[in-house]
Amino acid sequence: MRMLAYILPLLGLLIAVSLLVPRDTVTQTTEYNAGSGSEQTSNVVEGTSVLYLKDVNIPTKAGAQHTTQIRITPGKDDAITAVALDLRFDPALTVIDSIDASNSPFSILLLAPTVDSNTGHAELAVGIPAQQSPKPITTDTLIANVTYTARKAVAGAPITFTKNSVAAAAGKSGNVVSERIPEASDAENVRK
Repeated sequence: MRMLAYILPLLGLLIAVSLLVPRDTVTQTTEYNAGSGSEQTSNVVEGTSVLYLKDVNIPTKAGAQHTTQIRITPGKDDAITAVALDLRFDPALTVIDSIDASNSPFSILLLAPTVDSNTGHAELAVGIPAQQSPKPITTDTLIANVTYTARKAVAGAPITFTKNSVAAAAGKSGNVVSERIPEASDAENVRK
């Protein structure tokens, strides 16, 4: 978390600024619902981006391993250049084995993946050159693959995003993420 605190100001990711950006157009998008394991279509306000976990199937047996994708769906007119992830998990139920961004178009590793299995906290920050190839991200894109092992069978998502999971977009100041699926509860957003 300490490293992330230094990187976020460098990226210009001020969460409060995103609340000040005018948003007046509504578009329709399909989102993955990690809780039910289904996709649903909903309206999303223009200029918002969504971080989500894809295919979060809880392993049914203790010891079972699963890999899920962390993805971002950029909002209209959002060309994503950097993403900082702050994840929570219950270490009594799940352990994150690895976070791998090597198959992602985000070619700059700003903060190497860190996992603290004692507190149930993981971080990663990646970026992409705004003016070079590959270009900023404007379509639904993989950020990283997360491999985890179930210590016990549980219902619901084993990994959640905190409000500190943010993204930057070319030509915009502040955080462009408006939704995180699944998002940590307010209690989980406070560092344990």
